[in-house]
Order: sequence, then structure tokens, then C-alpha cells
Amino acid sequence: MTIEINGKVTTIAQLNGIINSDTDIDGAVSLGGTIIGASLSERGLKGERGAKGDTGETGNGITDIEYVSSLGNVDTYKITFSDGNETTFEVTNGIDGQDGTDGADGFSPIANVTKAGDTATISITDSNGTTTATVSDGADGNDGADGQDGQDGADGFSPSASVSKAGNKATITITDKDGTTTADIYDGGGASAFIAEYGVTTYADIKDAYDEDAIIICTADDSGNTVICQLAYYDDENGIFYFAQPRDDGFYLASIAIDDTWDDGYFQFASTDTATQLRNGLMDALDKQKLDTIASGAEVNVQSDWNQSTNTADDYIKNKPTIPSKTSDLNNDSGFITGMTILSYGNSTWQNFIDAYNANKVVYCRASSNSNPGSGSQTRLAFMAYVNNATTPTEVEFQYYRSVSSHSASQQGDQVFVYKLNSAGTWSVTTREASSKIVAGTGLSSSYSSGVLTLTSSGEANVQSDWNEADNTKDDYIKNKPTIPTKVSELNNDSGFITTETDPVFTASDAYGIDSTDITNWDNSYNGKVSLDTSAQSGTTDGDLYAAIVALGWASDVIE
Repeated sequence: MTIEINGKVTTIAQLNGIINSDTDIDGAVSLGGTIIGASLSERGLKGERGAKGDTGETGNGITDIEYVSSLGNVDTYKITFSDGNETTFEVTNGIDGQDGTDGADGFSPIANVTKAGDTATISITDSNGTTTATVSDGADGNDGADGQDGQDGADGFSPSASVSKAGNKATITITDKDGTTTADIYDGGGASAFIAEYGVTTYADIKDAYDEDAIIICTADDSGNTVICQLAYYDDENGIFYFAQPRDDGFYLASIAIDDTWDDGYFQFASTDTATQLRNGLMDALDKQKLDTIASGAEVNVQSDWNQSTNTADDYIKNKPTIPSKTSDLNNDSGFITGMTILSYGNSTWQNFIDAYNANKVVYCRASSNSNPGSGSQTRLAFMAYVNNATTPTEVEFQYYRSVSSHSASQQGDQVFVYKLNSAGTWSVTTREASSKIVAGTGLSSSYSSGVLTLTSSGEANVQSDWNEADNTKDDYIKNKPTIPTKVSELNNDSGFITTETDPVFTASDAYGIDSTDITNWDNSYNGKVSLDTSAQSGTTDGDLYAAIVALGWASDVIE
């Protein structure tokens, strides 16, 4: 690596921003073997281009603004965003203010000018009386020297003003080259008149006239046209007088603030076009028809919320039923079993049975040994097996089944004891013999005496299941067979599963510690810049080096 100072090149060693040399160079300053004013001239190889960054998240913009509803003077609009979300906002329209009280009757001032000789007398009569002022003609001056003839000027037009009165209305008419302008002033109960000139009259003068209940008008120039405005409003809180002249499609407005700042402008009335969701205007007939059908207090519907407990909320559910959580909360269906009744053979009555039967109870019959032919001394509990009519029974039958294996061969077999009760209250019992064998399913048989089921030749042997069997009617078909993952992405990571890779070779290299600051410093060095701590104290390498660079006028080549 080389360093160049004042056109001379010397070999240097650069370490941590310190440049060392034992050779003094003309025009350079040497401090302890350190050469000042060096510019690095070597640059490393260009690195490979980094991988393309991830695509940024999709932006979210407004796709639609839609009118939703109106309630009173409040309009509701809905904003739809590109991500599908929606929100609403309200616009409150102004409402008509209350009518103001009638003003006191005004008094139109009368102005008159007369002249006698060289004296003109101006008279103004208002509710307070008549005020006069005289103006005398000035003395004739000496004739001046004749000047050169000038170019012919445009035809002039002297404006004229007149005042006429009809009833309690005085009309002021001003005619100039642009035409005639008029303004009406109504009697104000004896008030005096005050005419303010736009841009000239002060706020204080207008305020004085206002405090004296004077009739105040303002003359102004609107795009070259003279306009006469009436006092429309006084904002005493902010100290502003407003003067207005109505037009067919709007009105001209002039104002003066307490700091004597005049301002004016023209304001156009709202469009007479039909209103849209984004523009004010007149209401369409169909929209008015829809509005008339909206109930008072109507608003946008919301979905009901079962969990809403505030009974004033829109999503509250009135008369919400209670959901049963126990069987005891439910009513019994028709025929629901409500309990159990055990009748005693030969003792219980028909009414005992009917009461239990109509109450949907399970009915049994207990038979003693005296009423069990062939049963010895044993007591049996028989179940209700039959009634001759489900609606109005007249006979019920109870049955008890037993297997006889301890008796002689002639007595062995299955027996059914049948206990009957009829509507007359008569009990009876019979015995029915069953077959000597239990008939089993296909390929099975049973010996009554042993109770053992025997597999015959018609039975089939079990088979092993086959993973590849696709016919769901085969014995070796596997139902609900799970899907076996074929890619790592289909599996869940275990605890401690490695999801990122660290290159141990690169981590151990010197290049691992290079960051963006190092790269910036190298680029600056290539462009003749030196990185120093400019706040270092004198006596340190950076401090002395920076002082020398400043002395040479190279401070712009230092990077802090």
C-alpha cells in the first residue's frame, strides 16, 4: 500500500488508522515519525452481490368510501380497505339556528348639498337631528405656463350617486362606467348612518359607530366593480366585522379584524345538482322516498352477541332462554320412564298396575314359591313383556326365564314362567318350555349342558391386515389408515431442533468481524479520507495527527 503527499510517494504500513514512516517528505509535517496528509491509494476486490431481500408486505389502501345511513343531521359513511377490513366515520351537518329578535326601527339619513357664492353647505339629517358643514372655494392661483398638449385620453365617466326612499326603505344607487349598483337600507329606529370604505376605514371607527347603533354599510371594489355591503355580523369575541352583498348564486363578503386587516372574497351557494356519496347537493326523489321509510332512531344492524350482558347495547339479546345443563332441567317426553314399581303376584290389584303404567314406570312382578309351579321354594322377579292394548290395556303379561341344568335329563331345558293379570284383578301363571339348545350364529353351536360355544367347519380363520389392500370389503382391509409423511416439512420440530446453520469456518476467519462501518471506512480511505478521533487529546496519536492535518488545511479529508 502507498501514500502520496505533495506528489511524492513513500511506502507505509497502516494499522488501526495510524500511518507510520521514517522518511520526511517535502511539504509534509513529521511528528514522531508520523506523516500527515496521506491518501490511501489501494482498494480491495469487489465482493459478491448479496442475496435479494424478501418482498415487503402488501400495502393497505382505501378501495371504497360508501354512504351508509343518516340519523338527524349525522351522516354515516363506510371506508373499505384493500385488506378487507372496514371502518365507519360520521359527518355532522349544520342545523338551522334560532331566529334572531327583530331589530329596532331604523331611520334613513337624508343628505343635501347647496351652494351660495363660493361656499357649499352639506346637511345630513338623521334621528339625532341635522348636522351641517360648509366648504369654501379656494382662492384662484396664478396661471401657470402652458404645458405641451398631451395625447387624447379615453372618454371619462363621472360616477353619480343618489338616494331615494319609499316607506321605511332607502335605496342608494351608484352609477359608474361598469353600470349601476344599488343597495337597500331600512329604517333603524332613529339610528345614524356610517359608511366604511374597504381598506381605508379603521376597526376603531367602525366599532364606535356600532356602539352608537349607527346603520353601517361598506363600499368595496370587487374585481373592478363597486359594491355596497351591509353589516351582516359582528364577532365580538374575536373582534371581526363582516359585511355582505347577496348575489344570485352566492354572496360577496368583506371583513375587517381588530388589527385593521381587511379581507374579502366571493362565496358560491351549494350546487343544485343531485347529491352523491362524495359530493353535497340536492336530495334525489328516490333517496327522499327511502329516507321517509326509515324508522325514527334507525341505525345499521349489528350481529347479536350471546355473551352481551348490557341490556342497552345493540347486540344484546332479549328474552334469552336458559340452556339446560342437567337432565333434571328437562321435561320428560311422552313415554319417558320415571321410576319402577314391583307388583306382588296374587296380591297387587289391577289399579296398582294401571297407576304405574300410566306414570311411565317400569313394572315388575315378584312371584313367591307358592305361585311358581315346578320352581320349588325360590322367588322370581318377572319383567313386563306384553299388554294387549297400549292405550287401554285389559291384560298384562310378566315373564321370567330360567335354564334348568341340575335336574334329570327329562327336566333339563329352558323354561319361561308367564304371570298374567287382567282388569278383573285375576292372577294366573303358566309355564312354557324352550328348546334344548341355544341357536348360535353361522358356524357356531352350543351344548346346553356345558354352555360352551363350539366353532364348526363353516367358520373362517382370521387373516393378517394388509397395508396395501384397497378393497374395503376385504377382511385384510385397514380402516382409517393414517398418511405417512414423505417430507421433512410435514413434520413438527422436536425441542432443540436446529432451524438455522452457523458456519464454524467463516466464524473463525478474520472476515467474520467485518461490518458496514469497516466497509464505509475503506471506501473513504480509497477516496483520500482518513478516519481519526477528532476529540482525542494532544499527546495522543490521533490528537497530534488531527492537529497537523488541520494545520495543513486538510481537515476536510478527516472522517470522525
